[in-house]
Amino acid sequence: MKTSKFIVATLIFITFTLSGCTSYHAVNLRQQQLKNHYIYYKTDPPVYAGDVIQLTHKDGSKDRVTVQSINLHAIISTTGQVIEFDDITSIERKDFSKVKTVALVGASTLLVVVSLAYAAALTVIVAKSISTIFFAA
Repeated sequence: MKTSKFIVATLIFITFTLSGCTSYHAVNLRQQQLKNHYIYYKTDPPVYAGDVIQLTHKDGSKDRVTVQSINLHAIISTTGQVIEFDDITSIERKDFSKVKTVALVGASTLLVVVSLAYAAALTVIVAKSISTIFFAA
């Protein structure tokens, strides 16, 4: 009974931690100007439709949005919110984190190996107890 609870707890732990394979990374927002004084904004690395981003506005408020589209002056979220680049002080984009994923896989593998070793040791103990009970002279 204890072994099955331990294995279930291990599987739940792995499931919950798998969602932690992402991180937010800073995106540089630069104002550009053409010769004819036309001003536009450039993000580096680029922000694309479908990206999840965290924004900090000039007033200090923060938003987390999914990008529907982006143009030279604003980000349009999937909810229809138009966020002008003039109003943004920082952008962070949600990206896949290789380091977190490698660490998670390593920790999960170790946890599974320990769980299996625990289950095997428990099986041996139970088998010895049973043999002692039934085959004792």
